[in-house]
Parts: sequence; C-alpha cells; structure tokens
Amino acid sequence: MDITTDNEALPGISVVIVAHNNAIELKENLPAMLEQDYSAGYEVIVVVDKSTDETDDVLQQMCNNHKNLYKTFIPDSSRYMSRKKLAITVGVKAAKNEWVLLTDAECRPLSTEWLKTMAQNCTDDKNIVIGYSNYSRETSSMYKRYERLHTYLRLIRKAQRGTAYRTSSKNLMFRKSEFIEGRGFEGNLKYIRGEYDFIVNKYAKEGGTAVETSPLSFLTEDGPTKKEWKNDHLFYMETRKHLLRSISYRAMAYSMTSAMFINYAIPVAAAIYAYLTMDVLIAAAAIIYLILVLVGRMVIANRAIKHYDVHVSICLIPLFDIVRPFKFLYYKIRYAFASKYDFISHKL
Repeated sequence: MDITTDNEALPGISVVIVAHNNAIELKENLPAMLEQDYSAGYEVIVVVDKSTDETDDVLQQMCNNHKNLYKTFIPDSSRYMSRKKLAITVGVKAAKNEWVLLTDAECRPLSTEWLKTMAQNCTDDKNIVIGYSNYSRETSSMYKRYERLHTYLRLIRKAQRGTAYRTSSKNLMFRKSEFIEGRGFEGNLKYIRGEYDFIVNKYAKEGGTAVETSPLSFLTEDGPTKKEWKNDHLFYMETRKHLLRSISYRAMAYSMTSAMFINYAIPVAAAIYAYLTMDVLIAAAAIIYLILVLVGRMVIANRAIKHYDVHVSICLIPLFDIVRPFKFLYYKIRYAFASKYDFISHKL
C-alpha cells in the first residue's frame, strides 16, 4: 500500500508510552519517536510510574527540547489495580487527539515514516490498527524472534479474516473516544499484565481492524531477559482465560499445529515401516516426501522472515516448529502449579 502524501488527510496522533525505570531506553528510543515526518501533528505522552533511576531527569531535559513531548505521573498511592493499565488510562485521557498509538519505552521505530504509515489506516470504518514489532538482532535467542513472528502471523490472520483476538505486537493504535466510552480496562484492571491483549480483545469489531505490514511501520524492541521471557508466557496463561473469542482462536491454532505434526510424522512413520519391512520404494517415497515438506516449510517461512527482516536461520525453522508446542506445554504446566495471586494486583 502506498503511503498517503496528503498529510492534511491524516489525523493527529497521540503516542502514549509508560515508563518505569527506563532512563536508558528513553534516551535511546525517544529521539526516533520525536523526529517523525508527520506534519499532520502528533504528540508523545510519557506516563511515569514511580522510578528510582534518572527517568524524570531524562524526560525533563528532552521536554525542554521538544514541544510535542509531555510527561505525567500516576499516584504512588494507587492500589488494587495494574499500575501499567492505570498509567495507560492516564495517558489516553491526557491525549489531545482521537487516535492513540500505544507502545513501550523499549521500542524504537525503524523509519521516520512510522507514524505516517500507521496513520494511513485511520479510516472511518476502522477503530484499531495493528503494526509489527519484534526483538532486535542483538537478542541472544533466535528462537525468541521466531516465536514472536510466528505468533504475530497467526494473530493477524485472525484479525484480517474477522474480529481481532489479541496482539503480540507493541505497536497498537485505537480510538480514544471508544476507550473512554468503554471505561478503558474496566473488568480486568486487577490483572497485572495483558494491556495490549485486553485493548484489542475488548474494542475490536468485525472487519474493524487494520493490519499494517509495511517495513516503514516496524518497531524494534530490546529482547527480554530469561525471567521476563518466562513471566510473559506465564502471565499470558492467565490473560487468555479472560479474553473473548478464545475458543475459536485456540481451535485454529491447535488445528494448524496438528496439521504440522502430521506432515512431519507421516514420512517418519513411513520410513520406520520401510526399515522394518526392508521396502526400498516406501523408504525412497518417505525421504522424498519429508524433503518436500521441509523445503516447502522453509520456503514459506523465508518469505515472512525476509519481509519482516527477522534474523532467523531458515534451516532451524522445522526444529523450532516442533519445539514450540512443547515449550508452550512446559509453561502451561508451570502456570498450573503457580499461585493465582501472582497474576493479580491484590489478594481477594
């Protein structure tokens, strides 16, 4: 899709970021957000959750140099609710524009046309725009980048074919008026995580979600630590219990995973049978079939890897395909034995 050149036709945008001990990340990433080629007008609002580093000093200095950068805070006394959800709500209420773009302090746009590319989707029939974000090339684990892309592609397929379920990306636009009228995160404020998921799940309408796949709209983000990676998966186990349309999405995901395993299992089973029966023809057919399956999977994956510029070896894709369901099962077991109070902001 070509980028709209008439900036007067594009809406004003309010970028909302929550910061908590993110002085380093703000120094590195905010300049790229404040130097966007977007004459239609935009503001960047950073909501600070109590920080013990130099976050406030960094923001104050940058506010002095950028008139479209604003900072605000959430009260230290806030209890019994997710502080990040509260911070997002404060940021949305402070926004001057109808369209709000939510992202994280760890994220950085790869282009000065990030806002322009996302904003071209802000049409009357859309109320949510989902962009793409993935971990940087410096992330130690190639598997983490693979899993993020794999999950993103499944989720946007759901969004494009009906009603969006959730998003794994930290590059999300939505309408302020609908967020306010819907009372924001009401109903799930006590759950510590899942901010992006709850927004998409609650406010998405059938056919009302736009998915922007241009490289100009991409964000890169710092890779998670081992602890953060584990927590992301465990908290998702809790979040998904409270999302609408979960059954249909999970049915689709399970069917696709099952089909993948069947594709891999058929030639392996045939090869074992051929070995036991000493049948050369069946062995040859099994080998050829397996090669075709592997090559086909790698060719398809390579297209996505190239388009989204994800640093993943295509030779490892089949291995990652097989490992991913077992990793998911591992976190599901960990979640089953975890205290459910770990996932809410207060004990009932």
